[in-house]
Amino acid sequence: MLDQLSTTRFRRVLRPLLSKIHALNDLYSKNPLVFDFDISQVDINHRCNAQQQRQTRQPRPSKLRKLEEEPIPDFYDPKSADDRLRSLRLFISPELYKSYTELFHIVKSVLCLLKPKKQQHAWKLSCRCAFEIGKEMAESTRTTYYRLNNVSLFDPSLVSESIREINEELYEDLDDWMSEEMEPACVTDNYTREVFAGYIVRLIVIHSQTTLYMFVPVLVHWLRLQGAFLHQLGVFLSDEYFRFPHESTTNVEELNGLAFNDTLLVFWSLHAVNYWAPFMNARKLLEIVPHKISFDVFDELEVVLRLRGGYYREQVYCICQYDKNTNIIVMMMVNLLQHARKKLTSYEEAYGHFKEIYKLVLEVVRNWLPYYNRRFRDNRVMFESIAQLRGYMMPKLEVLSDQGYQYMKLYVNSKGLFRTVDVIGCYCTMPDNKPSTSSVDKVAKVAVKLEFDNTDFLYWLHEDT
Repeated sequence: MLDQLSTTRFRRVLRPLLSKIHALNDLYSKNPLVFDFDISQVDINHRCNAQQQRQTRQPRPSKLRKLEEEPIPDFYDPKSADDRLRSLRLFISPELYKSYTELFHIVKSVLCLLKPKKQQHAWKLSCRCAFEIGKEMAESTRTTYYRLNNVSLFDPSLVSESIREINEELYEDLDDWMSEEMEPACVTDNYTREVFAGYIVRLIVIHSQTTLYMFVPVLVHWLRLQGAFLHQLGVFLSDEYFRFPHESTTNVEELNGLAFNDTLLVFWSLHAVNYWAPFMNARKLLEIVPHKISFDVFDELEVVLRLRGGYYREQVYCICQYDKNTNIIVMMMVNLLQHARKKLTSYEEAYGHFKEIYKLVLEVVRNWLPYYNRRFRDNRVMFESIAQLRGYMMPKLEVLSDQGYQYMKLYVNSKGLFRTVDVIGCYCTMPDNKPSTSSVDKVAKVAVKLEFDNTDFLYWLHEDT
């Protein structure tokens, strides 16, 4: 096709982009703090503040205002990609902001080169196939990765033993990939634009967890405002960005030689102010949330952002109840199990810790049992997990119970909770094998407290008693 880009020309315009990305990687390897996003600057009450500012009469700007005094655009509702980029100045280092500005100009020039002459561009199956080939091209080329790119340039013998085998399977650079007779030829010959687009999108996504995390929303914002071809690229980039690295089969950290940044803190701090709303819908949020659950992150953010305790867990439970997402509720249980295992040095510390775990178990059960019926496929996993937690927790609480009234009360309450969950587990998974219960009324009372008080269960519980 005449309206296609030659490999030689693309490689020439790609060189500045790769150079800039690896310059950022080099900086990250030497001083990762440059890439920190200052979550303490996030204004949870920004909507209230904005409303107050509109109601307050603002002074007229001086005609003598200097350029450097130009106000920073609204971070929470930027009108353009340039505004979104400039609004980052409050949250990132000047050095990173300067690099992002330069990178933005480079990426735009490369992507504009890919833009077809005809504004209308239909992403047919063949186009998507070519796009996926381009993504694979990025993942299987040494120049994509910071460590392998440096080793290839300076000393190939420095490749570590752990990645030597996979390094030998990778292509040296883009030319090696394109010189091969790739199949299907009808796609790779006639859809080089889509191949190169897939390459760029995957290249940026691969580095999003280290150096480009806050750059990607800027680029997606710009792409969404372009013509059909680039607009769809923005959709693809956004989708890849939020899925990475959870669905990646490539060990990017090992090949890159750089540990991922702690992007969970940034993700959840910005989720609280709807920063991600323009880039994902409710369904996309449902898909990615199971991979972003961390009780430790939630606790830290609630302190930094001055949110009430349990705010983020409450948000997650609301999400899983919205569409009965079984992965979310299971991952909440996994995090609870991880959170429970902690080295404790005193009775007081142990009491405080297990009291928190007791409340977390109540919380997860209340947000699981009333919303998931007996046919919920992960019921057995959940009940077995709680039984595992009981086996870990109850012997320790029995030891603590001799230390006083509050210790004994926690032991009794926990024993009643776990016993009731066991009985409900039999009802949900093995209703024909009803366990013997010394006090049906106590179990029923706790079940009501857990909001699992449906008529069928209470009838089953009291049957033959």
